[in-house]
Amino acid sequence: MNLLGHYVCARHLTPPEQLGSILGDLVPLYRRKVRLLPLTRAWERGAESDPRMTGLLKGVRYHFWVDSRFHRDPLFTDTAARVGEALRQAGGGPGLKRFFPAHVLTEMFFDHLLMTGEPELLGEFYGLFDERAEALAARFVIRHPQADEESFRRFVGLFLEERFLDAYRSYEGIVRRMQQMLPRFRQRALEPAEAQAAVAELEAGKEATYGRLLQFVTAMRHADRARIEPAAETWPVGGGARDGPGTRRPANEP
Repeated sequence: MNLLGHYVCARHLTPPEQLGSILGDLVPLYRRKVRLLPLTRAWERGAESDPRMTGLLKGVRYHFWVDSRFHRDPLFTDTAARVGEALRQAGGGPGLKRFFPAHVLTEMFFDHLLMTGEPELLGEFYGLFDERAEALAARFVIRHPQADEESFRRFVGLFLEERFLDAYRSYEGIVRRMQQMLPRFRQRALEPAEAQAAVAELEAGKEATYGRLLQFVTAMRHADRARIEPAAETWPVGGGARDGPGTRRPANEP
């Protein structure tokens, strides 16, 4: 659940490209059945003349590219593994697949570090969603047979009105979002000892983690754009779990 992370990595791009990089996570939040990879391939097969839509599609490709590196980077894998181990040692009953909350809590934590390290970041993120951007995003999404403009616009409006990411400012908010998500995936809530253990593990060494996170962002920004825009058939398919006003199942897809 690292919407801010994707935005920060795309900060050097054009606004339509930035929007595409965010839609990589936002569309699965809208509706689980709207699969982003087939949707984007459908657009790629057409002859698109609108430069804003072309930019949005480049941003989606950039999202996939960043995700494929992020989920293999020790910055993510080591942190998620430590959180998973902390959950295991905290005990707790059956009904929880620890990989899932470890993965999501790590992503939320990284967004927490970014927004606390740069207080103006959230306002900048939300400012990207003006009327033209919302219309462009809706045009992109409704090409999928499981999407429609009215429900997508309503979802975006709710996401912005609730300022969904504001919860990430605190550990309490991060845990609350996690607890809201778990029943949707048929998993029990974290027990108090588990939540405390996960937070303690995230808090430990957070300054060093933030420094490594900024290094990763810088590396993504300076990457060769020719490597960022592979053919659709070769796009990496990275895993992640998402939740918000909509939801995303934990699956090995962008």
